[in-house]
Amino acid sequence: MKTLFLHIGTGKTGSSAIQEHLNSLQSSLVERKVCYWGLNLEWAPKESMRSWQRADGIGILQNMSLDNAKYEISAALDEALSSLEDEYVAIWSNESIHEHPDLYVPILQEAQSKHGIALTIVAYARNAASFLQSAYKQWGIMHKTYPGPASGFTEWVNSNRAFLSYGDKLRAWDRSFPDSFKLVNYDFIVDVRKDFLARAPRCEDLIISATGARENASPSDAALALHALYNSQFEGEVYPHAIMSILSTNANAPSQIPAISLTKLFPTEDEINVAAALFKEDQEVVDSILARNGQPLLTESDQKQKKVAVYRETEVLAGALALLISVHVEQQNRIKALEDRILSLQA
Repeated sequence: MKTLFLHIGTGKTGSSAIQEHLNSLQSSLVERKVCYWGLNLEWAPKESMRSWQRADGIGILQNMSLDNAKYEISAALDEALSSLEDEYVAIWSNESIHEHPDLYVPILQEAQSKHGIALTIVAYARNAASFLQSAYKQWGIMHKTYPGPASGFTEWVNSNRAFLSYGDKLRAWDRSFPDSFKLVNYDFIVDVRKDFLARAPRCEDLIISATGARENASPSDAALALHALYNSQFEGEVYPHAIMSILSTNANAPSQIPAISLTKLFPTEDEINVAAALFKEDQEVVDSILARNGQPLLTESDQKQKKVAVYRETEVLAGALALLISVHVEQQNRIKALEDRILSLQA
């Protein structure tokens, strides 16, 4: 029987670490008759490459109508499963899948019926207090998608409650696949890569490398402040890597960086508790699924949280400037090395 092992998220629970590790294990997986199909089936067998079948193709799918997206994904998955040999295992990992049960659930149900596959669906959940902080740093500041300067923690959370709530979405998965869906409490996991491989068929004894346990880790306060200062110059979307352009010569760049208060970027313990309380019902839904899976509850995760550090703007600004200087020095060294290389080639 063919097996599909599907990892659907959620965000900020080590998905990138899992995916990077699966990339590094490709040859070992093939030896075990396990195929890793990537984030958007980019490595799955296919008759032709669709525009969204690449690691960064999720945005293309999200801009499609629901019907068109269903048709495209269904056709791609059908091709892949038809080409998958019996007794083989396919692994598909994309943290955004959990957000769209209306899209993916009927596709997977159809695939189960047509191909008779053994299906396992795994998701990880994280308590609201730590999830909201990590999500804010990643999507509220480092990758600014909204207009205007960087929003404060409370403002950003209140503006993105629908996106940040995933209890009802996970409940839809749990109800649609009561025998196939497994929800795991991320807060009680030391290394999510090890936990994931222990659950994936034929992968339990694969070696976990010492590095790479955390991809897209939250930045330091200094780095966060630097991102906020830079990203606030621009009205529209700013990607995380764009901060490096602050050191480049750009005639169109603003001549002055507007002054903003950084205090709002670092929430107090009270602000975090108030924000987490907004998701109380959402977390209760997730807890009910975790309980059915024999997992520790998110309410128990609260006891594991570190006390919120006191924010001191002067210290963070000094750290941000030190970070900027170190990056500048590194860039200067690289430029000097490149100039020396050019001179040696011209000699």
